[in-house]
Amino acid sequence: MDGHLVRAWNNLILLHQKASRHEQALRFAIRATELNADADTLHFLAASIYGEQNRMNESRWHFERAIILAPHNPAYFYNLGVLYHRAHEYGKAVQLYREALRLDPSHREAAKQLQQVIKKKLV
Repeated sequence: MDGHLVRAWNNLILLHQKASRHEQALRFAIRATELNADADTLHFLAASIYGEQNRMNESRWHFERAIILAPHNPAYFYNLGVLYHRAHEYGKAVQLYREALRLDPSHREAAKQLQQVIKKKLV
């Protein structure tokens, strides 16, 4: 896989996403993951776009794929945790927030979300 090509796809997707051209960003993300199935960042972007559209199954699949490809990236665990949190699957969210914190103890958002779930006694 050509790293320059993956960065180009990332930039193209982000450009469309920031310009609120979400459907186009999603089309590019889908095509990019088809052509570069082992690019964790592309799966992360696809997951993020699907999540914004409340397409939870597709989002979860791409987050899980990103985690398989880059299991040491706390952002992937955190964002999948947010997805489960939004779906009221608090036990799974807690596990993912804790994994993000294990990988990066200074991950403020993971700590904040974890505390929120625990404080509200949602688990």
